[in-house]
Amino acid sequence: LAAAKEAGVNIVEVADNGGGGRSRNAGYRKLKKENPDLRYVQFLDSGATLAPGWLDHAEKFMARRPEVAALEGRTVLGDNGATLLDRVSASTRAAPPGEIQSAGPIALFRADAFEQVGGFRTDIDADATADICIRLRRRGAHVWRSDAVMAVIEPRRLTLKAWRQEAARRGFAYAAGAALHGAPPERLNAREQARAFFWGGFVPSLALLAAIVMALASGALGADALIGVVAVVTGFVTVYALKVAVTAIRADAPGVPAWPYGFFTTLGHFSEFSGVLKYWFGGPASSGSK
Repeated sequence: LAAAKEAGVNIVEVADNGGGGRSRNAGYRKLKKENPDLRYVQFLDSGATLAPGWLDHAEKFMARRPEVAALEGRTVLGDNGATLLDRVSASTRAAPPGEIQSAGPIALFRADAFEQVGGFRTDIDADATADICIRLRRRGAHVWRSDAVMAVIEPRRLTLKAWRQEAARRGFAYAAGAALHGAPPERLNAREQARAFFWGGFVPSLALLAAIVMALASGALGADALIGVVAVVTGFVTVYALKVAVTAIRADAPGVPAWPYGFFTTLGHFSEFSGVLKYWFGGPASSGSK
C-alpha cells in the first residue's frame, strides 16, 4: 500500500471488506466522482499488469460495437519463473474469443451500463463479475471476449498445496454461481458444479462403498476379502486413468503439455468438490449468497 501511494496510485480504502464487489464499487464511485464524463472502467486484479495497447484496442472495439457492455481479452503468464501448475491454472481459465456468458475479474465495462445494473453485488462471496455480466445480458447487452492480449499475470510459483487451495476456491465459486444463476436459461456453473460433484465426490464415494461391500461379501463367503478390495481399487484407478486420457486428448491449453494438463485437471476435481461442500455446508457464503 505504501509503495502504491508513493507511486501516485489513487487509493480507496474500504473499512468493512464485504468482498471484491464492495471494494470495486467504492473504487468506481471515486473514479466517477473525479471523472464525471467517464465512459469506460477497467477492472484489474492484483498481480496483473495491463498489456500495452489493450485500452486503445478495447476503446476502438467498444466504439464499433455499442451493444457490448463488457469486454475482456486474453491473459498471459509472465516469463518470470512460471511453474507447470501456474500454466495449468492459467489454461483452466482460458476461453475462445467471441460472445461469452460472463467475463473474468479482469474486464472493461461501459460506465453507463455498469451504473444501470447498480454495479457489483456486495452480498455474494464469489464470482461477482459473472453475476453482473448475467444481469447485463438480461437487459439485452452483450459480453465479449477479444483475442487481443489484455493483461500479463505474474506467476505465483504455485506449490501443489497452493494449487489445491485454488481449485477449492474455484469449486466454491462454482457452487456460489450455481446458487445464484444455475437455473435455466443461464445455468451458470451448473455443469462445472456437477462435474466437481461427480468426479470429486460421487465416484470416490461409490468406489469406497463398493470396496466395503466386496470386503463384507468376501468375508461372508469365506473368500479372501483383499481380492475384492483390490479389484475395486483397480477399477477406480482405471476409470480415472481414462478420464485423464480423455482430458489430455481434448486439451486445448497452449503452453501446457497435454498429459500433465489432463492429470492435474482431473486431480483438481477432488479439491473443487471440497470447495462445493464448503459453500453448501460450511462456507461463509451459506449465510449470505443463498
